[in-house]
Amino acid sequence: MPEPNTKEFSDFFSSHDLFSRKIGYKMISGSPGTSEYEIEVDESFWNPVGIVHGGALFAAMDSSAGAAMAAWIKSSGLNYTFMATASAEIKYRKSLTRGKIRVYTEIQEQKRSVVRLISKSLDENGELIAELLSVWVVKSER
Repeated sequence: MPEPNTKEFSDFFSSHDLFSRKIGYKMISGSPGTSEYEIEVDESFWNPVGIVHGGALFAAMDSSAGAAMAAWIKSSGLNYTFMATASAEIKYRKSLTRGKIRVYTEIQEQKRSVVRLISKSLDENGELIAELLSVWVVKSER
């Protein structure tokens, strides 16, 4: 995996996130403990009531958290061999029907093998759409 804070890191991470191609979100940047993603939504993302489906937001936010984790692990020098979302709580703040959404993620706390992150989705006007509070676990080589 390339070094964080480079276009190569973003390209590598995006090319290995096969699910992102199906949904259409992409990584903009990734540095140790932070990342930025973008997704452009239109009516093809609507749920039955005519707003963007929450699952699309959740997927982009969870992947953004994964990129922040991967960049942090790569730069930490530690021998972590596994990472995964252990739990996640999403809070939807505003509905949306179309436009570009930016997702910003950062690590809030790390204690031993548990890492807490927050991801925020913002619309084109910078208004908060959703927040994802996630807990990740990491495993190191023994």
